[in-house]
Amino acid sequence: MTGINSHSSQSRSTTAHGHHSSIRDFNSREQLVIQFTMANDVSLVMPIIRNLGNRLRALQVMDDREISRVGIALHEALLNAIYHGNLELDSELRQEDERRFHDLAEIRRHQSPYRDRQVVVRFVLSSNAATFVIRDEGLGFDITAVADPTQGENVFRVGGRGLLMIRSFMDTVHHNVCGNQITMVKQISQTAEVPHTAGTRVVPSHRTAEKVTEMQILL
Repeated sequence: MTGINSHSSQSRSTTAHGHHSSIRDFNSREQLVIQFTMANDVSLVMPIIRNLGNRLRALQVMDDREISRVGIALHEALLNAIYHGNLELDSELRQEDERRFHDLAEIRRHQSPYRDRQVVVRFVLSSNAATFVIRDEGLGFDITAVADPTQGENVFRVGGRGLLMIRSFMDTVHHNVCGNQITMVKQISQTAEVPHTAGTRVVPSHRTAEKVTEMQILL
C-alpha cells in the first residue's frame, strides 16, 4: 500500500462536501471525526498535517501559531509511529549512524512484516477540544524508559526530543499500556459561544487515494 485511506464522519454543521463553518456551529454533543490509514511512507506525513491544519483553520478554532504547534506535535508523533513503531528502528542506530538509520527504514518498508503494517490517525473535534490519536501496529515501547533529552549527555543526542515537543505543544498527552498508541489533546478556547441546537445528524464521507498526490479532500 502506497497511499492513504480516509474516512470522515462530519457533524450536521459541516457537511460531507466540506462547506466552511466554525466551532460556534457545534453543540455540546456534536463531533467532527476524520480517520486516515496510512502506509509507512514519510512523504505522506506532511499532506495529512496540512489537511488537518486547514480544517482547524477553516473552522476558526485555533490561530496560526497554535495550528503550527499542533502540526509539529503531529509530525513527531507520526514519524515515531512509522520509524520506531511499524519499522522497529532503534533510536540508538540513529544516534550512531543517521544515514544507515534511514537506509534501513527504506529497506524495511518493502520487507515483511514491516510493509504490511499501517498507521491510523484519528482526529476528533468537539466544541471544547481537538483530539488526535495515532496508532501503529508495532510492538510498542516502554514510555518510562525514554531518556530525558534535557538532562546530561542526552542534550547532545540526535533523537529523543520528539516526545518533549509533543508534551510542550499539546495540553494532554498519554500512551496506551503497550506503547503503540498516543493520544494528544489540544483544548479549544471557551470564549466562543456555542449554541445548543436540537438534534445531531452525522453524514459519512468516503474517499480513497492510492497516492497522496491524488488525494483530494474538500474543505
